[in-house]
Amino acid sequence: MEPGNNQLMNKLILPIFLISFAVVLPFNNYGQYLSNPSFEGIPTKDFPPSGWEPCDSKSTPDTQPGVWEVQNDPSDGSTFIGMVTRGPLGPNANTWEDCQAKLNEPLEKDQCYIMHVDLALSPSSGHTSFSYGWISYANPVILRIWCGDNLCNKSEILWESNPIDHTEWKTCDFITNPRLSDCNFLILEVYYYSFPEYFGHMLIDNIHIEKTIDKVVSLDTVVKEGDQIMLNASIGDLYEWFPDINISCSDCQNPTVGIEKSISYSVKVIDSSTGCSITEIFNLWTKSKVFAPNAFSPNGDGINDIFEPIYNTNVIDPTLRVYNRWGELVFTSQGTTCGWDGKYNGSILPASVYVWTLEYQYYDTEGYKTTIQTGSVTLIR
Repeated sequence: MEPGNNQLMNKLILPIFLISFAVVLPFNNYGQYLSNPSFEGIPTKDFPPSGWEPCDSKSTPDTQPGVWEVQNDPSDGSTFIGMVTRGPLGPNANTWEDCQAKLNEPLEKDQCYIMHVDLALSPSSGHTSFSYGWISYANPVILRIWCGDNLCNKSEILWESNPIDHTEWKTCDFITNPRLSDCNFLILEVYYYSFPEYFGHMLIDNIHIEKTIDKVVSLDTVVKEGDQIMLNASIGDLYEWFPDINISCSDCQNPTVGIEKSISYSVKVIDSSTGCSITEIFNLWTKSKVFAPNAFSPNGDGINDIFEPIYNTNVIDPTLRVYNRWGELVFTSQGTTCGWDGKYNGSILPASVYVWTLEYQYYDTEGYKTTIQTGSVTLIR
């Protein structure tokens, strides 16, 4: 970051577009792709944290806080990075900053990823210049995230933020699928929101990459029988809800459902621009300690492929048994993590209604109890 002249913005900034998720399953190792995703280092002027390096000779990112009057606390760890845009004065007038990190393993072409990054602005950022007096960099800029096939090669843009005008840390989540065959570098670049060029900055922390979103637990709550509740899926272009039972619409973002008993709804949210999708799960409990879906479709699409009970209490030693219409045992398992894939001894079973029993222990105020719960499930082909 270098001194320059303060440039005021002409208007306020539009809100940030966020896609928010809850618990992501499976949970990936965030350090898999970046060696220093939290920008840990020693607060230093003009030098980025370890593992990150500038691309342009006029780019001098700072390891924050404490440099150029930035007083924000980190969102994660001890330090973060700050980068600036510059206005029309000074030796590096009308330039902006970037930095890159070599990925521990390349991002795969046409593979879906979700990225998370914490962004903020410091209202105190700036310093006093002998030539120009007080110079403020407290003006919003945008962040561009690039994919590079070679050192400092901005080959493909993965995402561009809205202008960041908030002083508290906020997490931006976005889905992307690189079209580049060799995405070996991740490049961060701050840029102007509007022109003419002006002095601005952005604080960046805690950038994470996850490959292939399989499932998101969006809601796990207790409801009453007879309740009406609205389910709020994430923003997307297309929606596919399952099962189509007591639900106001199966292809909208926010359907209303009527609660007759414990039930689990899932929705596939599709982003048509990337071709990526996520699955969100809404577990609605009544008084049951255990409930099981009443239908599943083991077709290999990653959605409702497995029939397995869902637990909302401390269940001990559960044993699940599934029977066909003639009373023959076709599946059995013990434990809370093993479900039925619709097969018997490796052979695919036909679409039909199957009966299940679940025997388990649980603990309440009167001590340990054993119970057997029964139900039916429809196998859809």
